[in-house]
Amino acid sequence: MKGPLENAMDRAEEVTAWERSQNDVYREHSPADPMFIRVLAGEVKLLRKAIEMYRAHIPESLCLHCSGYGRRPYGSTATWRGGIGGQAVTDDVCDKCWGTGDADRHGVNLRAMESEFRRLREVEARMKGLEK
Repeated sequence: MKGPLENAMDRAEEVTAWERSQNDVYREHSPADPMFIRVLAGEVKLLRKAIEMYRAHIPESLCLHCSGYGRRPYGSTATWRGGIGGQAVTDDVCDKCWGTGDADRHGVNLRAMESEFRRLREVEARMKGLEK
């Protein structure tokens, strides 16, 4: 399931592609030209539709840590994993809502899942050691 940010980004890409197709119109017409005004009106209409689509995907109880986007910037490259990280702000999945953007409906806790995978690998290694 795509989060609200991904849906808005997809729509923004569509708007950008449309804008590129209109570049010739911008170059050929002055701002007072009716064609230019029609193009701008079309852009306003597309942007309003994009905002409407974004608002339709906003959860009822926004996650306060990521503002409902499901992603947030971390102060290092360690992100939600913690530990030692590089000195760069890095965008990754929110570690409070786990990507849903909803404070009441959490996604899969990646820390717990990673810990469980590590535990299962250790059990598997011990089992292989017993078989020999």
